Amino acid sequence: MSSSISTACVSSTTPLNINILSKAGTCDTKCDYNFKYNSSYCSVANKGIYISVAYDAGNAPQVTYNTRGYNVKEFRIYSPSAHTYGQYKQQVAEIVIIHTPVNGGNNLIVSVPARSDEYSSTSKGSVLVNNIILGTAKNAPNAGETATLSLIKPFTLNDVVPKKPYFSYTGPDAFYNCSQTVDYIAFTPENSNISITSDTLKQMNKIITNSKIVARPGNVDVPLFINEKGPNSSKMDDEIYIDCQPVGNSSETEKVVTSTGYTPSPINADDIFKSPWFQIIASALGFLLILIVLSKIFSSKTMPSISNIAKSPSKMIS
Repeated sequence: MSSSISTACVSSTTPLNINILSKAGTCDTKCDYNFKYNSSYCSVANKGIYISVAYDAGNAPQVTYNTRGYNVKEFRIYSPSAHTYGQYKQQVAEIVIIHTPVNGGNNLIVSVPARSDEYSSTSKGSVLVNNIILGTAKNAPNAGETATLSLIKPFTLNDVVPKKPYFSYTGPDAFYNCSQTVDYIAFTPENSNISITSDTLKQMNKIITNSKIVARPGNVDVPLFINEKGPNSSKMDDEIYIDCQPVGNSSETEKVVTSTGYTPSPINADDIFKSPWFQIIASALGFLLILIVLSKIFSSKTMPSISNIAKSPSKMIS
C-alpha cells in the first residue's frame, strides 16, 4: 500500500520556497547545526511516493542543533523535490533526513536537493544516492516492498550533507501529517553536491510517484533564516556520552556505553621514518656529521706532526 500525505497538510504553511529574497534575517547560534554521522548498512523500503532508507544508530548523538543532540531515524528520497528554490524551482529529487531528539524537543529535518546535471554525479554522495535508487528499482520496485542492498558497503551521510550555507525555519511537519512542529534545515541546489543521472531518474520515476507536497512562500508565520557559516562551524564535542538502558532481567538495571569518538591509529616504523620531524632531525645530524669530518680533515693538514717538529727544531725559533 502506498503512502499518502495527510489531508491536514493541504492548508499547511510548510515546506517553504527557499528564496534568499524572502529571508527574515540571519541565525548563527540559534540554528547552529553540527554533524558527525556514523556508518550504516543500507535497508530500503518503497513507500510509493518516496524511498525510505533506515539508518543505524550510534553510541553518541550524530547531530547537535541548538546544542540539542539528535539521531537519524531514516532518510527519504522524493521525486520531484518538495521544497522549491526561487529561480531554480523544483529539483528532480530531494533527500529528506529525519532526526529525532535524544532528550525531547522538536524533530529535525535536513533537506538536500538533488540536481539533474551530470557533471557532479561522480561525488561520493551522488554515487551513493544513485546506487540506492537503482538498487531499490531492482530489488523493491513496488510500493510496500523492502530490501537490503548488500552490494552497497556501509555508508555515511557525511558524504551527502554539504558544508555550505543553509536556511532554517520552524513549522508543521509536511512530511508526516502536519500535526507536529519540526525544525527544518534546507540547502539550496547551488550548495548541494548531489546529482542524479538521467538513467537513474527514469528508473526512479517508474517506482515512485509525485508526493504532491506543495511548497509555500515564506511569511510572517514561518520566517526563513539563513546561516551563512554552514554546518560544523562550531565543532561537536568529543565528550563521553553515557546512554543508560535496561538490560534484560538481570540485577543490573543500567547499561553504560562510553564513547570518546576517537580511535587511535597504530604507530609503525614506516610512519616514523616518513615523519617530517624525523627527516629534519636526520638532516641536521647528517649535516653536523659532515662538518665534524671536514674539520678533522683540515686540522690534520694544517697542524704539524710531532715527528716533523723534532726533525726541524730551527723552525720553532721565532
